[in-house]
Amino acid sequence: MPKTTTETNSNKTSTSSKKTSNSSQKKRKSTNSKPSTTPKNNVKETTIISKKNKNTNANKKSSGIKEKNDSKKKKSHKKLWLIISGIILLVLLLIISGLAIYVNIYNHADDYAYTYLESSEEITVSEDSKTIKFEPKNYNTGFIFYPGGKVEATAYAPLMYKLAENNILGIIVKMPFNLAVFNVNGADGIKDAYTGFDNWYIGGHSLGGAMAASYVAKHINDFQGLILLGAYSLEDISSSNLNVLTIYGENDGVLDRDKYATCLNNLPSNYLELVIAGGCHSYFGSYGIQNGDGTPTITKEEQLDMTVDFITNNISKNVYRKFNETTNSFNNPDNGFYEPLGLRCEPDKVQAISSNYLKYNALLHLRIDISAFSGKVNGQADIELTQKMLDGLANEFQRMEDASTLAIIRFAYDPYFNGAKDMEPSLDMIVKHIKALEPLFRKYESTISAIECGLIGPWGEMHSSAIAKQETYNILIDTYLACTSPKTKILLRRPAFIYSYYGYTLQTLDSFDVKDNRLGCYNDGYLGSENDLGTYVNRMIETAWLGKLNASLPYGGEVTIPTSEYNILNNACPEMFLLHLSYLNERWNDKVIARWKNTKYSGDDSLYQNLSEYQYIKNHLGYRFVLNSLRYTLTAKLKLSLEIKNVGFGNLYRTKNVYIILKNAEHEYQFALGEFALDKLNYQIDLNNIARGDYQVYYVIADAIKNGVPFHSIQLASDGIWSDELKANLIINNLNII
Repeated sequence: MPKTTTETNSNKTSTSSKKTSNSSQKKRKSTNSKPSTTPKNNVKETTIISKKNKNTNANKKSSGIKEKNDSKKKKSHKKLWLIISGIILLVLLLIISGLAIYVNIYNHADDYAYTYLESSEEITVSEDSKTIKFEPKNYNTGFIFYPGGKVEATAYAPLMYKLAENNILGIIVKMPFNLAVFNVNGADGIKDAYTGFDNWYIGGHSLGGAMAASYVAKHINDFQGLILLGAYSLEDISSSNLNVLTIYGENDGVLDRDKYATCLNNLPSNYLELVIAGGCHSYFGSYGIQNGDGTPTITKEEQLDMTVDFITNNISKNVYRKFNETTNSFNNPDNGFYEPLGLRCEPDKVQAISSNYLKYNALLHLRIDISAFSGKVNGQADIELTQKMLDGLANEFQRMEDASTLAIIRFAYDPYFNGAKDMEPSLDMIVKHIKALEPLFRKYESTISAIECGLIGPWGEMHSSAIAKQETYNILIDTYLACTSPKTKILLRRPAFIYSYYGYTLQTLDSFDVKDNRLGCYNDGYLGSENDLGTYVNRMIETAWLGKLNASLPYGGEVTIPTSEYNILNNACPEMFLLHLSYLNERWNDKVIARWKNTKYSGDDSLYQNLSEYQYIKNHLGYRFVLNSLRYTLTAKLKLSLEIKNVGFGNLYRTKNVYIILKNAEHEYQFALGEFALDKLNYQIDLNNIARGDYQVYYVIADAIKNGVPFHSIQLASDGIWSDELKANLIINNLNII
């Protein structure tokens, strides 16, 4: 049985297996000579071992064959990949070599172009790794330029230099491999290096023009316009407000005219086009005639001059500038923290105002003590105001007018304004005193910001004295209105004194309708309590009514009661705007003022973060006009369009006039342009009789110009434009009139 099995297996195996089997048989014969108790088990074991050996050998043989086949395949694949890699590498090398050859074959600037890289007294030429700049001494327009494809940047030096001669700052952006497509954002950051103007254009030649159009499409609000030279815009900017100039030569052989015509639809409808008769594609630069271009019938210089004239006449003559709001504090007419100043009048003299108070646009609160003319004070009799006293008082008002100082005035019979009541003369004498002051009121109307009715009670605050009642106030109001200019505002201590004079009550205020009203309110209990120390009968109703009334009136007084929650700025600010707050006492209440000065502003106006509450209030008392932007065009006329915003608590309640001043070292011209109004800020000036030259242009809002100096001129709250010497706002630093 074992022998048969071995033979059978042997027949199924290879020669090497047979050798193994014979060896096994020899061993078994030797073993069988000894007694064995388990012959069957031995046979089985031998069979299993033999099978394993055979299978192992078979697997080794099969594996060897497979390894040989795999090795052949690997060698074949490796050879294939080497071939493919070689082909790819060759193609890449060809592409790179071709690209290297392509980008290094470009149109070089000629010798003529290089002559324009030298600076002169009027123009500074500078160059770095990214740009070439052409900066004139005076300019208000900037032009960022992208060169044409495969044209050296220097080739455009003549064009940019000639533009600089016309007061246009020119900046050529150098392009990698002389291809603007590799640096579409090359204009980034260039504008940031220049301040004082916002009239920026971008443009370019050929491919550079197309890339400039792509850039401006993503930066619409950063530029005034786009200039295309032998180019077109693939981007749709038709809905923008950009000023677009497009220029090409009549004999341009490079520009795709069909594409150009189609792409005109991408431009704003008011674009301006110039076709240069006899011009070509290449003559916008100075690099010879490029391949494919037409034959020009004019010279390069002629084409450049026509291009420069067209650009100059349409961008440096059409200028836009933005301005930044300032947080600086300054005096403006009729507004602000006032300086309280006592002025005692006696029959034979009047106390003089210290010259320290007589400053341009300073606001005084004149507390004019006429108690010497009351019998209750002089111990004799009520007397009329003497001519010597009236002359002395007029002299002080004249001094204020000469200095362009303004005053809120209040007369009182309280000696030295110390808080005494019942010091008044008879009502008839009070009326005579007001009438005697009429010539002063009328002559110095422009110096008097407002008249606080006063006269009655302690400090002239219209309370406490026996005579302090509505019947008395009605007579005083009638007299004041009759003795003052229709432009003079008369202020009463409480809102009720005003509406009661007109026959209204708290319940009928909703129907209040008085034309040409010039009665307002002064509040010497301001922010002191719920009723402001007796100012209001009903704060909510009366402040809502005053908010409408005060739109054309001054409103102010002095703050009181340091512990009142009403004078915490975040609580007070909404009402300050509602009531059009225009003036406050600089000295009282001193504790409240000190707290405002020592507390950081924490409201919504980000411009005032980290500044004091006092500065915020000071800068917002009354009107505060911010010049946001200016647009002007210059032809035979100067056309101006200003954007001015009032950010103050109050409004301009007195008529002001507008003047434009053109000034240089040799000449000065003044133009009166009528009354100032925020909704009428477009002006036009005829320049036919103006001498040629460069001028600074000043904008003036004032009562008048006296002896060449603006009288009570308004300073605009924009950075860097106020001229303290001229009392005017510089809006154009250099206007070239040719």
